[in-house]
Amino acid sequence: MKIKILLLLFLSGCVSLQAQETYLSITGGFNSSYYSGIDSDSKGGYQIGVVSGISLSKCFFIEPGLHFISRNSKYTFTDQKIDGNVYSMPFNIESNSLQLPVLAGYRLWTSFQKNSYLLIKAGPYISYGLSGNRTARDVYFDQSVKIKTYTSDFIQPFDFGLKFDFTFFIQHVSLHLGIDKGLININRQAGAYIQTNMFWTSLGYNFYLK
Repeated sequence: MKIKILLLLFLSGCVSLQAQETYLSITGGFNSSYYSGIDSDSKGGYQIGVVSGISLSKCFFIEPGLHFISRNSKYTFTDQKIDGNVYSMPFNIESNSLQLPVLAGYRLWTSFQKNSYLLIKAGPYISYGLSGNRTARDVYFDQSVKIKTYTSDFIQPFDFGLKFDFTFFIQHVSLHLGIDKGLININRQAGAYIQTNMFWTSLGYNFYLK
């Protein structure tokens, strides 16, 4: 009985909406990312992008987008052996990539303010790394080390995963909170199963199209 009541409330919120136009949203914000499978810690980055919401009904829509994402993280490399001793070298990992997500979403009405509603979205994405470097300070040799991020001995530029996005619209302004989870192994060598992980938030300005 409780499940039926919750389902009824959920659907009634959607039905309360008037027909929605297609929207175009320009977004920008910050992220925190890390790599699972290696000794990686998260660091801050940023992203900018554009998305387009295409209504399929009063409740459901699809949202393709295109984002430029700059990510930073750090990991500790511990495979160096000198004089019979193992020592570690912390690296900062920088990467810049283009991401193409296609999300499916549900539009839920709220009573907070006129023309305000919550969007719950999820779907796949593909991304391709454009540039980036790994930088460190080698304390043993007292020199700086700089290596490209996308190399044959580290990670590949192509990635595929799932994107989850919770968006609150208030007329022409939107607040986004999301998670990106890589699903494939981007390690180009045998060994660790490396995947990307990112938490992010963005602000958007929305244009409604007839």
